[in-house]
Amino acid sequence: MQFSYIVRSETDYTMPWASRMNHYMKTGKENIHAASILLSLGTIAGLAFVIATIMKRGLNKDFATIALI
Repeated sequence: MQFSYIVRSETDYTMPWASRMNHYMKTGKENIHAASILLSLGTIAGLAFVIATIMKRGLNKDFATIALI
């Protein structure tokens, strides 16, 4: 069995450049792109905070050790 597919790209010249992101900013029952993007950004920010906290604790211990020597 051979698997193949075709990707077709269509350019809409009637859509103004300023409104190209409107599709992703819609929220509703079926269009939750904006909510998904915001959730992803929140997750990234939360993980960055956790990593920064862990690194801060480790660096504080390292600097305390250096100060004792």
